[in-house]
Amino acid sequence: MGRRDAMTQAHSRLPGITYEIGRRTERRLHLFRPDALMNQVFLYCLGYAIQKSGTRLMAVALMSNHYHAIVHDPEGRICELTEVLNGLLTKATQAMRGWQGRVFDGAGPSYLELLTVDAIIDRTAYTLANPTAAGLVRRATGCGGVGD
Repeated sequence: MGRRDAMTQAHSRLPGITYEIGRRTERRLHLFRPDALMNQVFLYCLGYAIQKSGTRLMAVALMSNHYHAIVHDPEGRICELTEVLNGLLTKATQAMRGWQGRVFDGAGPSYLELLTVDAIIDRTAYTLANPTAAGLVRRATGCGGVGD
């Protein structure tokens, strides 16, 4: 099985799959630009959604205009996770930023199935290195990839 064969776009939401999920902001606006409050709000929304959906967070990175998360889904409830997370994050971002428009683009969340251990390791490393590689932080911290 080749490297690309180990990662596929999800067509079904079966229990026991690990995913890379993500979502971009409307017009790639920097609505999630890092600050202490945005980081706390994002982690709160994510934690609530993880608890409500019964999923397991492995890694996360919040960028200025999107997020990435590696999530194991033992019960097949990944769609519930993204629905709750994106709904809460929309309301919180609108309130914090005084934003009246859409927060997320119309494409919807992405779900990339990670079918092998190597695929999980590859996408986890990418997710955790993303803020540093983009020059947003000098080094990764112990808070799961959310800014330094």
